Amino acid sequence: MVSDGVRRELASRGIDVMSAAAGCRALDRELRLGGKGDAAVIVSRGALKEAAADTPQLSTDARSFDHSSGARDTEVYVVAADSRSDLLSRVESLRRRLDADESLPPHELAHECNVPLPAGNFRLAVVASSIADLRTRLQIAQHRIADAACRTIAGAGSIYFSEEREAGKLAFLFPGEGSQYAGMLHDVHGEFAEVREWFDVADKAFAEVSGGRPASEPVLAERPNAAGAGSSARLWDIGRAVPAVLAADLGLYALLSRLGVRPEALCGHSTGEFAALLVSGMLGAPREMGAQFLEELARTGESAGSGAASESVLLAVGTDVRRLSEIVRGGDGVWVGMDNCPHQAVLVCTSEAAERVMSDLSREGLLFERLRFGRPYHTPLFTAFAEPIREIVNRRLTHPAEIPVYSCVTARKFPNDLTEARQLAVEQWTSVVRFRETVEAMYSDGVRIFVEVGARGNLTGFVKDILRGRPHLAIPANITARTGLAQINHVTAALAANGVELNLQPLYEHRVRRSAPSETAACARAEAESAVEVGAADVPTANVMEVMRAYFKTMERFLDVQQHALEMFLGGRGEHVIRAVRHDPKTGPEIDLAKPVQGIRSAVTRPPIPKTRDEIAAALLHLVSERTGYPADVINPKLDLEADLGIDSIKRVEILGAFQQTARLTQAGDMELLAACKTLDSIIDVLAARLPAASPENS
Repeated sequence: MVSDGVRRELASRGIDVMSAAAGCRALDRELRLGGKGDAAVIVSRGALKEAAADTPQLSTDARSFDHSSGARDTEVYVVAADSRSDLLSRVESLRRRLDADESLPPHELAHECNVPLPAGNFRLAVVASSIADLRTRLQIAQHRIADAACRTIAGAGSIYFSEEREAGKLAFLFPGEGSQYAGMLHDVHGEFAEVREWFDVADKAFAEVSGGRPASEPVLAERPNAAGAGSSARLWDIGRAVPAVLAADLGLYALLSRLGVRPEALCGHSTGEFAALLVSGMLGAPREMGAQFLEELARTGESAGSGAASESVLLAVGTDVRRLSEIVRGGDGVWVGMDNCPHQAVLVCTSEAAERVMSDLSREGLLFERLRFGRPYHTPLFTAFAEPIREIVNRRLTHPAEIPVYSCVTARKFPNDLTEARQLAVEQWTSVVRFRETVEAMYSDGVRIFVEVGARGNLTGFVKDILRGRPHLAIPANITARTGLAQINHVTAALAANGVELNLQPLYEHRVRRSAPSETAACARAEAESAVEVGAADVPTANVMEVMRAYFKTMERFLDVQQHALEMFLGGRGEHVIRAVRHDPKTGPEIDLAKPVQGIRSAVTRPPIPKTRDEIAAALLHLVSERTGYPADVINPKLDLEADLGIDSIKRVEILGAFQQTARLTQAGDMELLAACKTLDSIIDVLAARLPAASPENS
């Protein structure tokens, strides 16, 4: 087994340490591509024994898996009971077991806790990186749940709990092109055969029409966040991108299906609609038809990789589509291609119109980002590409949907009439993506849980923005801020806490030496061994609680305030709106005002126009505090925006848009720089460089 220290040192030198299956697959891939077989990959000696018995297809059916390699960067742990007090008792029992035995292998403990998934009206799920980390997070959870006012813990501190479970349908959302990134599903692909199978399908489909490198090569063969300029260009080649994106969508769908997640509705965003159509059964059985369908798409994509399909400019703009339509009204060579959410729409421009449009947006103080691909999706310019798609769809779409599919053309379910359904599947390529309206329609039809089944997590940010202030759960199966395996744990944790029944056994195949207890999980057994009753006043005290008291107070304030924080509409009008908040007998009756509140403008103070780096930092901390609920004095600017502060791409645009209304510091092209920033500190650095006067304070 390669130690963590050696693994980190090798990684710093550009060398990957993989499981046997993943390492041999990388070697096999290099040989197929004409290499010499000297890929920078190291496989542990224990794993090499497994590899010797592998078939040429590199199946993970490795029955002699080395037990010592079972550890991952995180594990998920689920505790359940029929009452809050019983849940607290079981949490305390598990915590005391951890105090007594720190040598427990985390993956084996997780297996004992989760297989079978414990039943109960109350479920707590925790994602932790070690036994010590689990002990700390359980203690935090105890303190929170002991407070009867705590109804939900939605992932803060990697803890998930919900007394008010989302009683509604569960939907899968499939992202399209633009979700791919270097290293996408790198680790998930290496661990789960069902994910690899779909990438193999995509590779074969692309190889059949190009004779070149596999479709997955740019997204799998490189380490996350380490892609060079040449590889970046390959990420966005349409013939390769579409099969790779759909492979990620369908591979994660296969994995979630095996984990027992069953959708009651489907929706695909742009290219992702193909994944929804396959999963729904409208194109036939996914496994049988997927290879042929992806090959035909790859062939069509290759023919569309030139001409008008590569001469357009796509701009993601941080504003409402209505305001955007007013700005570009009457302009030649510009269309609204996507209405994603209240704080993002996408413009499609001809190359001739792009400079004028970007100038107009800058003059209005709007943030925008130029997308890395230039195909005029969802405009009349894409008609030529849609015709070959029509031939494929007319031939392949032969069944009504087994699972309802929502169309982003009509914001309604696909019709049962096959002729109408085929026409709709083709029209989406030349029609505006009405994702905002479609999510509203799904919500009206009873969908309350939205799982994004694909890479990056953009659609989840859109959903949260669309449904802000309303009860729902939106969770992505993959994000760039975490490893793929860690995010799978967060998905299962969120779903388990919200009452979704799961089969988590596939997370532990070939990783544990023994089967789970037949009737009781480790959490329940620990409770019997300890037989400790824990109440609201029985949370451990002494030095540990003294150290953590300030943290608990901050977490409480965050969880309560974040859900009901004051929001203000962007767009320069300065109107502040209070949305409905829960009744609290201590603070007064429920407030539900649909109109701007008279006099509230004076109650909200804005920071002055920043002139120094410190003033930029203060202004941004003010905005982050307002949007997240964290007190400004506890926000560390060096924390990861998404993983630690919960600021996704949509909230980032909202915060920066509000900042821009006051400061007007950003310039054309800055959004790409800001989008790459991982911390508030790095954003402050970019903005400070735009200050008009150089002074010691600004440096």
